[in-house]
Amino acid sequence: MNKKQKTKNIFALCSLLFALLPLFWNLLRPGFYSSDDGEWMVIRLTAFHESFRKGQIPVRWLSRLNHEYGYPVTNFLYPLPFYLAEPFYALTRDPVLAVKIVMGLAIASMAVGSYVLFKKWGTAEGIIGALTYSYSPYVVFNLYQRGSLGELVAMGIVPWVFWAISSKKLLLSSFFTAALITAHNVVAALFLPLVVVCVLWKFKTRAWFMVHGLWFMLAFGLSAFFWFPALAEYRFVRTSQIAVSDFSNEYLSLQNAFERTGPISVLTNFGLPLFFLTENSKWFWNLFKPLQIIQFPWRLLNLFSFISSGIISFLIFKLKKYRLFQSLIIIFIAVITFISVFPFLSPKSFTNYPPSYYQTNDDSTTVRAEYTPIWVNDWPLVRPETPVKHYYPGLKLFVNGSEKFVNPGEYNGEIRSSVFGEGGKIKFIWSETPLRAATDLISIFSFLIILFLFKYRWII
Repeated sequence: MNKKQKTKNIFALCSLLFALLPLFWNLLRPGFYSSDDGEWMVIRLTAFHESFRKGQIPVRWLSRLNHEYGYPVTNFLYPLPFYLAEPFYALTRDPVLAVKIVMGLAIASMAVGSYVLFKKWGTAEGIIGALTYSYSPYVVFNLYQRGSLGELVAMGIVPWVFWAISSKKLLLSSFFTAALITAHNVVAALFLPLVVVCVLWKFKTRAWFMVHGLWFMLAFGLSAFFWFPALAEYRFVRTSQIAVSDFSNEYLSLQNAFERTGPISVLTNFGLPLFFLTENSKWFWNLFKPLQIIQFPWRLLNLFSFISSGIISFLIFKLKKYRLFQSLIIIFIAVITFISVFPFLSPKSFTNYPPSYYQTNDDSTTVRAEYTPIWVNDWPLVRPETPVKHYYPGLKLFVNGSEKFVNPGEYNGEIRSSVFGEGGKIKFIWSETPLRAATDLISIFSFLIILFLFKYRWII
């Protein structure tokens, strides 16, 4: 890349980040806005920090949550956003600021990643593709109405996955794919089939198939510490016994589906979002019930929003011969894109609680405490009067430095026994089970392989 092109890219990126200021504005305001999940993410971060500070790596068990009975939520739900927020929280001691920083970085990553991916067609194509993705109504809806930290981080990683593949940077592909898997379970499940299709389309030789086989193995190996225990230990929590959401109640009206999708995405996706998000698609979701694992039909907008930005960028590229018409279309798309996010751009209200408000909250941070261990029959509503934890594999009880036998079938799934009447110092210690320890080693080994291959340039 010559100096002129570098200068052009720097100017384009600066212009792009400047154009994102309306998205950042409410993140820069004091306090935190009201949303569906935002404050729960702040609370979870403070509990995550407590476990991380005590040396629990990977962080799986948040001891303070679920009314101090403990909660294995990050063993099952997207841990990456909290690892990203951890250094900001450790430095500032402000959990709200840490979460807002990660949200802002996720938005910036969406825009910059999309620009880097689409600029192969031209600078204007890269900018308009980045703007239509980062300003898609669903992104802004996630940011200011839902406060969905995990989905925002995952959407910020998606363009980098496809950029690494299209650039044949296979080690980076492994890294970004693993990041996507740990950023948000459902978003990863939505995009991985598209990733496979992209690979099959781009690389057709047997040698490249073998290389990509290695890439997939490294990606899944690097993220094995998360996804393998989550699948293997799913039977230990009540998620499989509880309907967290009723899929049939999550369909949108045609108007709401149009607002949440936006006119650009509706047109570029041939109206499909209006079908899948409304009751018109009920027969489809009932026919393919396993797909309801995404919980809400409108989560498909993760996919549609990204695809739309790629289509727009490509169409602008195809209009390159007609400069005036191309410029008019770019302006039209930019205006329509900005107008379409207006319903979601302003939060309903703001609160300004001190950090202690979040640092002392001991709720579960999920909809129905669905990751409560199966041995628990009666869910706790208040903190216990004595040191008690819910049993979960890997949690051990020590009294005066001596480990005590734990029977999870007794005492409503609580770690209790006659030792509580003996007096002495009671301590609960979290440890990895053999299965989790094995997956930790797989992730470490995969990371070392990536470093080795990168160092010796065997595969870029």
